[in-house]
Amino acid sequence: MPICPKCGADVPEDEKICPVCGEEMKPAEKEEPAAPEQETPAEEPKAEAPEEPKEEPKAEEAPAEEPKEEPKAEEEPAEEPKEEPKDEKSDADNAFEKWINVNDRTAEFDPKDIEDNKAMGILAYIGILCLIPIFAAKNSPFARHHAGQGLLLFLFEILFSIIGWIPFILCSIIAWLGNLCCLFFSIVGIINAARGQVRDLPYIGGIKLLK
Repeated sequence: MPICPKCGADVPEDEKICPVCGEEMKPAEKEEPAAPEQETPAEEPKAEAPEEPKEEPKAEEAPAEEPKEEPKAEEEPAEEPKEEPKDEKSDADNAFEKWINVNDRTAEFDPKDIEDNKAMGILAYIGILCLIPIFAAKNSPFARHHAGQGLLLFLFEILFSIIGWIPFILCSIIAWLGNLCCLFFSIVGIINAARGQVRDLPYIGGIKLLK
């Protein structure tokens, strides 16, 4: 049954006007059925002839190289072990230590007293400063030991200075050598005091001015 294109109501086939809205109905065009398309038969794939394998050119074989003989390294004669020179400096140091190690009595002194009065022991060998430990460290055996030796050196320095004033060349030489020896012994005494050691000075350490 045809349908009104305006209102969508069903219209009888004989009616040319829609009974609902009055729209004129157009005769429906009959569609002719389309002729079926004829399918063309698919072409069968042609069988390709198998390709003949191409022969690859053979690589020319290189002649095997004969192993070359490497020249043998000349054997160097084994070096004889060289004798290391003896450490002459250490021998000299040992001889110096043995020379200044005169009557070492460090073990007899109190370690605390030694540690507390090292500075006083060093001052004892600096000229007139030897009087400081004599009066400031009366109760320290360590300081008094070095103060006694420092006082002895100070007296020798005064003596050699007096000799140096005598107007003779020999006296001047003696004074110069004497003061040089006093300086050397002062350095030895300072080393002993800084190390906390109680040793007598070489040659003059046996003279005791303080007890």
